[in-house]
Amino acid sequence: MTVFKNVLKITAFVLLVGVIIGAIFLFGVFALNVYHNENDYDYLQSRGYVNMVKAKDLSLNVVLKGNDNGKHTIVCLAGLGCSDFSVTASKMTNKLADDNRIAFIDRPGCGMSNDTDKKMTNEYIVENCRAALEKSEIEAPYILLAHSISGAYATYWESKYPDEVEAVVFIDSTPLSSNNAFTDEPFTKSSGFTETINVFESDIGLYRLGFKKQRYPLHDIYTEDDQKISDALILHNGISKAYYSEILFANENCRQAFNEIVTNEIPKLYIDATNSIASEEDYRLREDW
Repeated sequence: MTVFKNVLKITAFVLLVGVIIGAIFLFGVFALNVYHNENDYDYLQSRGYVNMVKAKDLSLNVVLKGNDNGKHTIVCLAGLGCSDFSVTASKMTNKLADDNRIAFIDRPGCGMSNDTDKKMTNEYIVENCRAALEKSEIEAPYILLAHSISGAYATYWESKYPDEVEAVVFIDSTPLSSNNAFTDEPFTKSSGFTETINVFESDIGLYRLGFKKQRYPLHDIYTEDDQKISDALILHNGISKAYYSEILFANENCRQAFNEIVTNEIPKLYIDATNSIASEEDYRLREDW
């Protein structure tokens, strides 16, 4: 009996030491993450990638480029979970910057924008984007440049507020229909538990630890500074609650945007860049573009 009690005491002591070591490790990771986030914020602000404005019920980041007195205002809407669209799209938008004002809006949970546990519906996303532009004193009309899932948001926007939209450019936009655009998990089903754990790991700083092994480096046409800005934008929120909500509402948003389309005379340009590769030369041309 005495031996059994001693074993229990030793086991309890080992577990206690393990818990303490684990707690110290997590606290250190969290502190390091806070330190890096603060440094990243200062760095991004110095490079012109931070412009926080109050939208409806949270603050969004609106990155402004180009000519403030340009002929048109191009509002760039990123694809799902894309926090660095202001960097990755720059090889295209830089060619438009002399004659136009360019506005990149980080959606909730992306880039420098606040995260939220609100439902990421078409209405919530579009109304917050509109509010962010208004607070930035950027007046309509806008040319909406929508990538991937943002094609649904742009369609909803131009159907509901046609007077605000001068034109829409769809780049590899998600096809809209009355059926599901996505048929696999997690777009159709979510356990909730995995997402909660992933968000917690990101908030605590564990996402940052393994980031360089997981990320896809930018193409070699981008500079080291571009890569640093891209990394900082992605790591600020990491994996967010809003990102998972956007996944869960993707099919519903696409169906709603399709079912509520209002016929209008707004010019629309559809670009299929993904399937445009026929040779190595085409590949290089696409990446440069």
